Amino acid sequence: MALLQNCLIVARVPFFKQYNTITAQQREHEDSMTGIVLQNCSIKASQHLSNVTTYFGRPWGKFSRTVIMKSFINNLIDPRGWVEWIESSIVSRRPYYLEYKNRRSGDVTKGVTWASVTTDPNITINFMVGNFINGDQWIPTNIPRYVDLS
Repeated sequence: MALLQNCLIVARVPFFKQYNTITAQQREHEDSMTGIVLQNCSIKASQHLSNVTTYFGRPWGKFSRTVIMKSFINNLIDPRGWVEWIESSIVSRRPYYLEYKNRRSGDVTKGVTWASVTTDPNITINFMVGNFINGDQWIPTNIPRYVDLS
């Protein structure tokens, strides 16, 4: 389980004949409260990352879950956004991949059918600091964080 806020995420050159994924989350049970949330992050490419296909992520486990919200994404992300894990069919899986109010450059019209884009803030409530990681109970109040979508 990871919730990253206000992070600069820089994609780097992968090994020979590989593509990049920003995330690869594993969740084997639908009721498991795990996942990856990126909120108010900047996702960019290193200066040497040309002609390398980069995706937000790929499912790793039957119920993989990743949410990217209110983040800036430069044009390094492939128009599909997400990619299947080579070793299995997405048909036998039910990943939960969601984007909420991201700022993107580049084409976003060719996304995969098993990921969603929403503008409804109610859908993202379960992925806020307080609900997703109970952060309002253990993160000291002097630590900067977003407790909601502001």
